[in-house]
Amino acid sequence: MKKLLLCLLLAAAAAWYFFGRTQVNEAEVRDFYQRQFEASSKGDVGRLCGMLASDFQGVNITHVGPRQLRELNDRDETCDALEKFYDQLKKLHAMAGDQFEVDGDYTINGVEVAEDGKSATVKVRSVARLGRMRITSRSTDTVVRQHGRLVVRRSDSRSWME
Repeated sequence: MKKLLLCLLLAAAAAWYFFGRTQVNEAEVRDFYQRQFEASSKGDVGRLCGMLASDFQGVNITHVGPRQLRELNDRDETCDALEKFYDQLKKLHAMAGDQFEVDGDYTINGVEVAEDGKSATVKVRSVARLGRMRITSRSTDTVVRQHGRLVVRRSDSRSWME
């Protein structure tokens, strides 16, 4: 009888973990973005990629002067681009030393949790300063829970390079 009760408790705990933890709330989303910012500040590509859903889709429009570049990326393409970006950043920092400062910040302008609680739409503004270059981005992200963890499923962003 004790074994049966123990098995039922374990089954209930497993069901809650895998199926019950599908809800998203604003506090967790804000914490998620803070962790994402910290990973970005450290150039932790593995952690950043782990924050993207397996079926992630990203659309980014980058404005450079009068030109626009539109990119569509899945998870693998985004992770490859992040790897290349942080490799280049390390090289620039090695060449220029302290003269090449990297700094950034972000602001969450809104978190709207869906009625069913299974996703959130997040509006974010970020500014990155890379030496004398400044990149301002605005994005609208869809955050969901996948395998018990929050991840970004979709990101639509616009970036301006100055």
